[in-house]
Amino acid sequence: CNVHCAQYLAEVIEKEGPENIAAFIAEPELGVGGMIAPPPGYWSKVREICDQYDILLIADEVMTGFGRTGKMFALEHWGIKPDIMIMAKGITSAYIPFGAVAFSGEIWETLKGRNLVSYTYAGHPVCAAAAIKAMEIYQRDKVVENAARVGKYALERLKRDFEPLPCVGGANGLGLMLGIEIVADKATKRPFDRKLNIMQRIQDSALEKGIFLRMADISSTPSDRIVFAPPLVITGEEVDKALDILFPIVATLKPS
Repeated sequence: CNVHCAQYLAEVIEKEGPENIAAFIAEPELGVGGMIAPPPGYWSKVREICDQYDILLIADEVMTGFGRTGKMFALEHWGIKPDIMIMAKGITSAYIPFGAVAFSGEIWETLKGRNLVSYTYAGHPVCAAAAIKAMEIYQRDKVVENAARVGKYALERLKRDFEPLPCVGGANGLGLMLGIEIVADKATKRPFDRKLNIMQRIQDSALEKGIFLRMADISSTPSDRIVFAPPLVITGEEVDKALDILFPIVATLKPS
């Protein structure tokens, strides 16, 4: 749908009435739904629409934040500043559960002095210490830069080697948050019949050869996709090893 998907937001706001909508919340790149990056211009249009109707833009950077897409936060790819941002997972490099919410200065001035709701484990010192140390390591070891560099290489390989295959609809994503679409018909992007269990068969074959794949199938997403979200410290050589295993598995698929 390209950037027209963003325009649909304006249509919904007009239909419901801007006075009835407090905020628009979304992931900068679709995560569990298949690691799908938005089309060019999408987020600029969304920011414009939210400003036009005085609606807050909330970025869900729980999955995309802290280097996963090759930037510290995914919205940096488009120079977009949200009003509110939620984050977790990578904030401690997943060593310990922790989450946080960031506000713009304008919102903070509105909230300042109010009696905000708290909870038992808010500001847990061990979690906070893990987050601080993770931030230090991200910067010291240039982890985000590695995700950008290796992710770019991985996407280039997916596009060069996998996209021409008869049952691959396309490769997409940012940094080390990538996916390839598996289709029964390349022209129409029609997925395989569920009864064939194609995605499970791909996963089983890959596991037998030493790699564990995450799948996103049409039971929960718009299309069947193999998704890639390896450790941010992965090397190009390790990417090659994984894709060299996966390639013949996907190459043997036949359109139906």
